[in-house]
Amino acid sequence: MKPLGGDRGGPNGFAQCTSRTMDDELLDGLREVAADLEWDVKQVTERLSPYELLAKRAAGGLALLADAHVDDEPVVLKLPRRSRAYDPSPRMTYSVRMLRYEGSVLRALGPVPHLVELREFRDDEEFPFIALEPLGRGLDVATPSGGLPLADCLEVTAHVASALEVFHAADLIKGADLTHGDLNPANILEGPDGWTLIDPSHPDLYTEPFTDESELELGWRRDILALGRTFMTTYVGRTDTDVPGDLGVDGGDEALLVLLERMLGKRGYDAIPTAAEVLRVTEQTFREIAPPS
Repeated sequence: MKPLGGDRGGPNGFAQCTSRTMDDELLDGLREVAADLEWDVKQVTERLSPYELLAKRAAGGLALLADAHVDDEPVVLKLPRRSRAYDPSPRMTYSVRMLRYEGSVLRALGPVPHLVELREFRDDEEFPFIALEPLGRGLDVATPSGGLPLADCLEVTAHVASALEVFHAADLIKGADLTHGDLNPANILEGPDGWTLIDPSHPDLYTEPFTDESELELGWRRDILALGRTFMTTYVGRTDTDVPGDLGVDGGDEALLVLLERMLGKRGYDAIPTAAEVLRVTEQTFREIAPPS
C-alpha cells in the first residue's frame, strides 16, 4: 500500500525547496516564535543549528512546522509556540509541555510503521524542538470535495490502524492508556512508506474538538471513533457518521459495514473494535477490491 499518486516533486514525492534562503511566510512565523520567547530571529535559528530552515509548512497556536535540511537531508522541524488561547504565561508552558510529551513518546516508541519517525528530540527546557522525517500532503488536502475511492480510504485506515495497534499496546503512561488524542485528516500525512500519523497529544492537555463528555473516559476507543469519522470524511468528502447501506464490495460489504458501525460507536462504545480488528478487516477488503497485479 502506498499513498495517493501524483508527482509532488523531489525524491520520494516530497516537495523540495531549492532556495537556501527563508521565504517571507517562514520568516514571519519565526518572528512570532521569537516574540513569544522575547528573542530575535537570529537567536532562534542559532538554537536550531545545524538545521537550516527552508519553508513554512503550517503554523497554529501551539507550534510552527517548517521544512528544513541537515547535511542535505530533508527533515521537518516542529517548534513550540505560546498558545494564548490556552496559556497566558510568557514562556509557552502549554505548548512546551505538549512538544516535550510528543518528543518523549516518539523517542520511547522508536520506529513504528506509519507513525512519524523522530530524527531528533532536542529536549531544551526553554525551547525544545523535534526533527521529523520528511512528509508530504495531509489527508485533508489530498481529499477532493467528492471524497476518495473506497480503496484509498481502506488504505489510509489500514495504515493508521497499524500505527495505533503499536501505540495502544505501549505501556508508557502509568495507569492510563497511551492514546493519540488528536486523530483527524490534518494529522495523517503522506510519508516515505505510505500514510503517516503525526502529532500524538498529551491526554491531560488536549481534548479532540469534536469529543463530547461521554467519550472522555474511553481511552484508546476515542482514537478508533476518530478513525471511523476520518474514514467517512474521506469517503464521502464531508464530516458524516451515517454508514452507507452499500459500499459496492462483492462479498465484502457485510464485514466492512459492521466494522464501520462499530468504529463509529453505532453499536455501543463497548463494541468499538481494537486497532488490530480494524487493520484485519480493512486489509482483507482492500485485497478483495484491489488484488495485486
